Amino acid sequence: MTTRELQTAIVRCIKPFLIRPATPTVPVIIWRDQGNPQPNNSQYITLKLITKSIKTGDDDIVNPPQLNKLSLDIETVTGNSIAGSIDGTPITPVVFTTNHADTMILLKNELLKSASINNITIDTTDSLSMQIESIADTDILLTAFTITGGATQPVITITELNNSASFQVRGFRQAVLSINGYGNGTTDDLTRLENAIQLPSFQSLLKQYNISIVNNPSITDLTGLVATDFEERCNMDINFYYTISATDNTGYIDNVTWTGTYE
Repeated sequence: MTTRELQTAIVRCIKPFLIRPATPTVPVIIWRDQGNPQPNNSQYITLKLITKSIKTGDDDIVNPPQLNKLSLDIETVTGNSIAGSIDGTPITPVVFTTNHADTMILLKNELLKSASINNITIDTTDSLSMQIESIADTDILLTAFTITGGATQPVITITELNNSASFQVRGFRQAVLSINGYGNGTTDDLTRLENAIQLPSFQSLLKQYNISIVNNPSITDLTGLVATDFEERCNMDINFYYTISATDNTGYIDNVTWTGTYE
C-alpha cells in the first residue's frame, strides 16, 4: 500500500464520522500537504499523515507458487500409458481407463500424491491440459512425461506459466494520523470520531483496507487567542498499522560458461 493509497483508505474510514449529519459540508476536511483550506466559514479539519517507516517485526519473504501447464496435443486412447517424473521421482504410470476425460482425472490424482503440488485444475473445455500449482516457497520439476502404447501417442508439453524465481516481501508498517480541528464545533466533530473508533461498523471499514488502530486516541484542547477572539482548536493523533508488500523477480541463470581447466 502506497502513502497515497493509505491516505485514500483513511479518509474513507473516518470521513463518515467527522461530517455533521445536519450540515454534511461542514467541517471542511483537507490534507495538510495539499495546502491550507479557504472555506466560506472558519470550521475546518486538517489531516497530516506521518509514515515513520517503522518495521513492526520481521518481514516475511514469500516465494509465490510455481505454475506449470501440462498439455496434450491429442486425446488419449485405449492402450496409452502415461509416465513421467516429479522432482526426479517417477510417478506410477497412468493407464487409459474408460475415456480420455477419466484418464486425465487419474493423471491428476497421481500427480497430487506429490508433496510439492498444492492444486491441479483440468481445462474442462477439451481436457487436453491441466494447470499444476506448487505449494508456496517450492519449485517443482516435471520431466520425462511421455505416452506409450495404443494406436496413437499424444505428445506432452510442459510450459512454465510464471517465473517462480520471483519473491515477495510482506510486512507491517506504522503511521500516525494527526487530526487538527479549527473553529466552533470541531471538538465535537473529533469526539464523534473518537467515540466511533470502537464501533463494529468502523472496525469493518478498517478491515477492508488491512488497517488497524493500535492506540486509544484522546482529544487535546488547543483553544487559543487569535487576534481579539478565542478560536476553538483541538487535536487527536491516531496510530495505525498497515500492510505493505513488494515483489521482485530475480530471474534464472540459464547457463554458465567458463574457460580454463577443471581439476
